[in-house]
Amino acid sequence: MAQTPFENENAAAPLVDLSFVYEMSGNDSGYVYDVIGLFLSIFPGRLEGLEMQMDLDIDYDLIEEQAHFLKSSSSIIKVRGLYEGLVKVEKLARARGDRNEIKATLTSMNADFREALPILVAEQMKNKPAEQ
Repeated sequence: MAQTPFENENAAAPLVDLSFVYEMSGNDSGYVYDVIGLFLSIFPGRLEGLEMQMDLDIDYDLIEEQAHFLKSSSSIIKVRGLYEGLVKVEKLARARGDRNEIKATLTSMNADFREALPILVAEQMKNKPAEQ
């Protein structure tokens, strides 16, 4: 029997884990469709905005606030590295930490999100309610 990532701590986590969404929804495909849609309508723009903020005069309070906001979404729609990255960005911003470390973390998170995006879109479409 194959091991799951939770059985072998050295195994890589899956890129996308929607198990909590399905559990929370009771496998209601319309609910899953809506939750993924809401995530996709908010998360990418806010994450990109955080990265763009690093090219401006840095506003640590704004970065901390946005990272905190996005953390809750990334605990429901799980994309490898996003939640942990947001925790790190939030802590670094709160401590007025290294700008380059914040930017590198955000760049890595954006790359992970872009890789996961087609999977999320496909999963959303798989759950699209039938036209009435």
